Amino acid sequence: MWKFGANIPATLAFTLTHQEVQVCILPLARARKVTLRYDIQAQEFKLRIPLHYKQSAVEKFLREAQGWMEKQLSKAPQLIHIHNCEQISLMGNEIGLSYHASRRTSFLLANDKLHVMAPTSNFGPALEKWLRQMIREYVWGKSDDYSALLGVKVKKVGVRETRSRWGSCSAQGSLSYNWRLIFAPKEVIDYVVAHEVAHLREMNHSIKFWRLVAQLHPEAQKARHWLKVNGSKLFTLQFQA
Repeated sequence: MWKFGANIPATLAFTLTHQEVQVCILPLARARKVTLRYDIQAQEFKLRIPLHYKQSAVEKFLREAQGWMEKQLSKAPQLIHIHNCEQISLMGNEIGLSYHASRRTSFLLANDKLHVMAPTSNFGPALEKWLRQMIREYVWGKSDDYSALLGVKVKKVGVRETRSRWGSCSAQGSLSYNWRLIFAPKEVIDYVVAHEVAHLREMNHSIKFWRLVAQLHPEAQKARHWLKVNGSKLFTLQFQA
């Protein structure tokens, strides 16, 4: 077991039944309760706690959550580096990867094959940037389509990587999407877009809100279920060296 010093440590090692895991403790002023989740990419647990939370309470929480933590580890998909992949799933299509040595880095998607031209096989970061741009263009176009149907206006669309949400909508009309949605089927991506655009009319999750989502995407419940079951798999591909 571990001990607190004067301050709560940023990370700590916690012993489960058969292994030791890393737990990142995040004291947050806005936190009203303790929450724990497993970060697949970082391969560590993240524990959010209110400020001034007692050491004994944290220890008790982790002991009681041990079974849940072990279950998360048992079902977590294995991380795979893009350099070791022969194919990837992009927007519901299985795409083969083909690397070609070249003086400049570029990408060409044609006939269900992604041709990667790069000086070295360390093309992961550049490919991630290219994929981010691809999904940004798609969700922006879809956001415009859905917003026109609802008579609302999208101010800005961005993509980023978040661990806890697939999209967000600001009161100013800016939409943000998780770029890893590109690895999900197109109908799932469309559902997330419909969800965020509907927030431009209803900034809540009321019955009226869900009716708007269903109006834009009749298969919303099916897509939500897909994300619940398969969402963690969208984070398994690694691109950074």
